[in-house]
Amino acid sequence: MVTPLDELLAKMVEVGASDLHLKVGSPPVVRIAGDLHPTKLPALLPDDTITYAESIFTPKASATFRATSEANFAYGRREFGRFRVNVFRQRGSVGVVMRRVLHELPTFEELGLPPALGHLRTAKSGLVIVAGPASSGKTTTIASMLDHINRTRAVNIMTFEDPIEVVHTDQMAIVSQREIGMDTETYATALENVLRQDPDVILIDRMKDAATVRAVLSAAEMGRLVFACMSTVDAVETVTRILDFFPEHLQKPIRSQLAGQMLAVVCQRLLERADGQGMVPAVEYLQRSEDLSEVIVRAKRPSRLVEIMEQPGSNMQTYDQSIAGLYTSGLISYETAAAALVDGDVLRRIPEADARLSEPAKVEPTIPEPVPMTSVADEQDREPEYEPEPVVEPEPIPEPVPMTSVADEQDQEPESEPEPVAEPESEPEPVAEQESEPEPVAEPEPEPVAEQEPVAPAPDLSTLPPPPAFTGVGITSFD
Repeated sequence: MVTPLDELLAKMVEVGASDLHLKVGSPPVVRIAGDLHPTKLPALLPDDTITYAESIFTPKASATFRATSEANFAYGRREFGRFRVNVFRQRGSVGVVMRRVLHELPTFEELGLPPALGHLRTAKSGLVIVAGPASSGKTTTIASMLDHINRTRAVNIMTFEDPIEVVHTDQMAIVSQREIGMDTETYATALENVLRQDPDVILIDRMKDAATVRAVLSAAEMGRLVFACMSTVDAVETVTRILDFFPEHLQKPIRSQLAGQMLAVVCQRLLERADGQGMVPAVEYLQRSEDLSEVIVRAKRPSRLVEIMEQPGSNMQTYDQSIAGLYTSGLISYETAAAALVDGDVLRRIPEADARLSEPAKVEPTIPEPVPMTSVADEQDREPEYEPEPVVEPEPIPEPVPMTSVADEQDQEPESEPEPVAEPESEPEPVAEQESEPEPVAEPEPEPVAEQEPVAPAPDLSTLPPPPAFTGVGITSFD
């Protein structure tokens, strides 16, 4: 016999699970601290999941499911609280996922949210956007803000949700919660009339079209404090997505409204704690400033928003800065931080990183400097105007002709030690013309040699026939 649903929910609350999965072919599965754990109950049959769904369907949810094969609604019992429910079809069978909604809302400090966000709960007007992927804690963060306002301010709070997850009872404030499809037809219809209901604080749990954005900005301009949710990843994508709801020729007035009314963009994602005791939020926080307004109004590059958040003393932070702070405080492990960072080099700039590693960090091998092709002396002797190719020394000549040794001496760099031969009196232009020749004595010019001071007695060159081409070996005279 199938286990009653209320019994499963009671057990789920007892073990501290956040989600319950009911799927044909598998036993009930619960999620605890981010990980899925199957129960030891029998695998569910197709009729079992249908029975579970029909036992909690509202009339509206039942009709929606028959029409679309999807249904979202809330289910609650006094004994163990409320749950957000999604019923769907998969491979022809019915699946059910139920998420627990906390009855006692945690404070900012208990949630681990930055203290800099605290002033948002006391603001009188403006737009606060809370963004993040699915299951990132957006609902809990906004519910915590509304709970603080409910306990500390005498105001009228109006919420528009699909479905209602967290129930707020009147405390110092009065709270009216309207569910889309049950209490009002659409978000647009509800927002058209909200200002006639004398609200001070408004919550929109889903801002996903141009009509909703217009209504939200108009309410903020009328002096109301508006909280809105978006399923964007970070602050840059959030601002870009809002503007992309409108065609380019309509963006100019929207940019002006957004720059003037947006108090903050709070983006978050949940990371596993180092001690395994649940999750902790990493928070990216962009708040109103002159630089932010300029970027939005003048349509500057979106990446400029990251630079604004990273400015020292800005009271803002990027995801990477938040993750680095969680790591240095020991709340998350090195592996978790490294996997979540956008810039992987952030951890390398943290002095305390090595002391917290469970394993030694991988050290990049030191690559030696490449050996230069020439020696240091060659580099110093090299003329700045050109880089001569290295001259290959010819084979030793048994009895070198003076012309040959003099040409060799002329090819030497000025700084090297010269051979004990007198410096030629003539100008060096003829020798300079031989720079590109690999064998400068191949076709010697007779004039420079005639003007050289002879090292040894030589015959009168004018009476001799022209010398043969120099081959480099076996030549001892010109006879």
